Amino acid sequence: MKTSINTLVIAIIAMIITSCNNSGDKNSSNSGDSIQEEIFTTPDLSLFQLKGHVKKCIIPYEGLGDEIYEFDKDGNLISPKYEKIERDANGAIIEYYDPERKSTIRITWKNGKVKDVTELFDDGYNSSCYGYEYDENNNIVQMGIAHVALPYNYSDYKFDEFGNWISRIEESNGTSVEEKRYITYYGSDAGQERLLEHYGQKKEEEIQRNIEQSQLEEEALQAAKSHNQQQEQDESKGPEWIQGSWELTIDSPYGVIATYYLTINGQNAHLVEGDTDKYNGRYEIRDGYIIVGPRKYYINDNYQRLDYNQYRWHKISGGNSRQVNSGRSSSFGSANDVMRYLSGRTFYNDGDGLRIDYNAVYLNGRALTGAPRVVDISGNSATVVANSPYSGGGALRFYVNSSNGTVTQNGDVYRER
Repeated sequence: MKTSINTLVIAIIAMIITSCNNSGDKNSSNSGDSIQEEIFTTPDLSLFQLKGHVKKCIIPYEGLGDEIYEFDKDGNLISPKYEKIERDANGAIIEYYDPERKSTIRITWKNGKVKDVTELFDDGYNSSCYGYEYDENNNIVQMGIAHVALPYNYSDYKFDEFGNWISRIEESNGTSVEEKRYITYYGSDAGQERLLEHYGQKKEEEIQRNIEQSQLEEEALQAAKSHNQQQEQDESKGPEWIQGSWELTIDSPYGVIATYYLTINGQNAHLVEGDTDKYNGRYEIRDGYIIVGPRKYYINDNYQRLDYNQYRWHKISGGNSRQVNSGRSSSFGSANDVMRYLSGRTFYNDGDGLRIDYNAVYLNGRALTGAPRVVDISGNSATVVANSPYSGGGALRFYVNSSNGTVTQNGDVYRER
């Protein structure tokens, strides 16, 4: 990769190259017998280390594009257009202004070769100075830059039929790159094939870059789509904590009316009432509710629970570890079955522990009532009543459900651990 310093010198390199009216053809790997003994040259051509009836000289710089110099048939530079050009008595350029770079270039010559080049920028703060060394054939072998420790070295020159160099190796700080020039001439096909090859290769590289860019854009588009789809899917699934198995007991002063079981697995919901399937399919999240078939339940993020009117769903297990089913225990056949089931068990609601024994109902170990009595039995459910002096002797009703291990009193559900 060309350094920015070299880019800066492109126009200047001409100068570097300036002094070289001769070609160094004798070291050329391609020099051959076709090099003429006397070749047309002008100060402008010499500035760019060129000779012969050059029409165009193209210097490609990777990642920076091509530097293109064009000449008329008389060897005068016609592009790019420099301003305020000053020449010495021999017609060699000693100063010019580059409007594109907004800088003034000053060239010092010695023995017909460029000794050094100074670039002064319009801002007055930046300047650069380059010095050159040559071999016996007037080829540049080293370029030094003021205040830069490591110079640039040049070697392995190759030349075309007119003795103009078309390839050389630049080395600095252990890195080597090949520099190339593509040169065409008036009245000759020399260089045309190389130039066409260069532009053909550039076209292929451009096509390949376009393909790679399109692939990158497509990959980025697919990644964005995948991200959006995943985000939409995550949003449609609702918060992670709703995943798992839930239970809802609806009761009344007369006992348990219904018990529902809901399993949420991925984006599927399975709703069961008692032993009967009510819904099994995809659910929706909409306006803060989970829509399960014809029913909807409020997603209470604050307490991480599902609410149904004044009733609360209680989570039985997380994830999809539990399948909804019915029949967790045998049905009650008598009041004794109910009391035997309750005796010795403690049911919890938050930090409170409820125990129903033969002689009393206890809350956190304190007796609240007299001896309880079973007033209703229905399968796995039963209603237990006990009078409490703390309620003026009034009856407290407890709804027992052995299938899910709960006791409900006045809307509060106590669960066996």
